Amino acid sequence: GGLLRARRGGGDGPPDDERAKEIEEELRKMEETETTPLKDPRAEVDDGEGFLRDFIRGKKWKSDSGLAFTHDFESDEEEVERAEEFESRYNFRFEEEGGGQIVSYARGGNDTVRKTDDKRKQEREKRRERKRKEKEKKEEEERLRKEEK
Repeated sequence: GGLLRARRGGGDGPPDDERAKEIEEELRKMEETETTPLKDPRAEVDDGEGFLRDFIRGKKWKSDSGLAFTHDFESDEEEVERAEEFESRYNFRFEEEGGGQIVSYARGGNDTVRKTDDKRKQEREKRRERKRKEKEKKEEEERLRKEEK
């Protein structure tokens, strides 16, 4: 079920006739005394007092079939038990085995997605290779000149 459950008849209060008389008396007193008008915070009702008077006189809180609705407290008890169990686990988490240790994981490793930035290293290697080739070419030219002489 939902939050509300139908309940038939009875109740702990006075009989309906006595209660109706009390309500009528209260409504008459409300009409006689000038009070500040009731204002609807959501602006859904224009005449707040008229709405309240009609609501009470018509007993609109009751359904047409004569059923009164009450809250289902059994589901609340289950919810409270679940909440208490969670709170207990949370409060005593450090007293459990291994609860006082913070779990950590090692950094590094080759399993990262991050691309290694070795562009500078590659540029240095290229420059060394170019210098080595220039040096070899120069030495070759010098060797050829010596042979010509």
